[in-house]
Amino acid sequence: MDDRLWTHNAIIGLAHPCPPWPQPLRDAGFRVARIEQPVSTIAGDVTIDVLLLAEARNALLAVECKSGTVQERQANAYEAMTALDVVQTGSVSVPDPSQAALDIAYAVDESGADTARSGLGPRKIGVLAIGDSVEWRGEPPTDPGLAKTFAAAIPADRRAVPRLLPADDASPASAIVHELANALQAAVEQGRESVTVSALVEQACWGWPRYGRAFKGTLIRRVQELLREAAKDTLSGVIVFERAGRQSDPTIGLIVPPSEAATQAGELRAARAVRLKLDSFVAAVTGQPGPAIPGQLEIEGIEEAIAKDEDDDEDEP
Repeated sequence: MDDRLWTHNAIIGLAHPCPPWPQPLRDAGFRVARIEQPVSTIAGDVTIDVLLLAEARNALLAVECKSGTVQERQANAYEAMTALDVVQTGSVSVPDPSQAALDIAYAVDESGADTARSGLGPRKIGVLAIGDSVEWRGEPPTDPGLAKTFAAAIPADRRAVPRLLPADDASPASAIVHELANALQAAVEQGRESVTVSALVEQACWGWPRYGRAFKGTLIRRVQELLREAAKDTLSGVIVFERAGRQSDPTIGLIVPPSEAATQAGELRAARAVRLKLDSFVAAVTGQPGPAIPGQLEIEGIEEAIAKDEDDDEDEP
């Protein structure tokens, strides 16, 4: 997990069941509504890192994930933000926009909480300090349910922060290369002849439907370029990049190596060849091998299965 996304994942985990990480926001009725969502305010545009919604209470929580520093222009835009801004420009629906509660918090590692609180000054923006506990500091929430949730510090183990969000708007395509390799492997195993780039990215990114539209387009273009180059090099013979029509998504054609025989050994050879290519792709991009897909045979297991299948073939009359 990218260290920059530690705070993002900590906040998302508060609204998503990932024990032993606590889930007080989920218990308070919040769910993650949007990730990297641009919103326009009278003080300028701002991109909300994590936007949470508690529909039953008509409440919104906008969270900016920080290292502790506060940028004046961004903080001013957050302070000016209204629930109507979020609904009208942030693609989010609430039961009653004119009466919705909107709370805003900067989420930071507890070591930077005092710096963030000082940088925010008199603004009505809270600070969520995350460490050995999760604590709301500064301006108290306006939503009664949120205020009750953070009336006292919530015990936590910072080592238990979940790994859900793999990328944000500053992440290169290489941030999800392991997940892309596994998505390609799954498509090949399913016998698919092609898959769109957008479908691959959706499989590779947790929470994809919740991402802002602008970020989706940016990441898809980055992945498209990554795979276009890989099709000429490390993934040559596995994928071919098909030119998209004006209205269609770019498509990846999948090339399954022909089996030497219609036997388990032949199928395993083909699967091994694809996996080796995918591992080479991951290693070329990151310098590290990709993680195995759950249930996937390791190379040693493949070799053993091939040898056993060949022995069985020789024993047959």
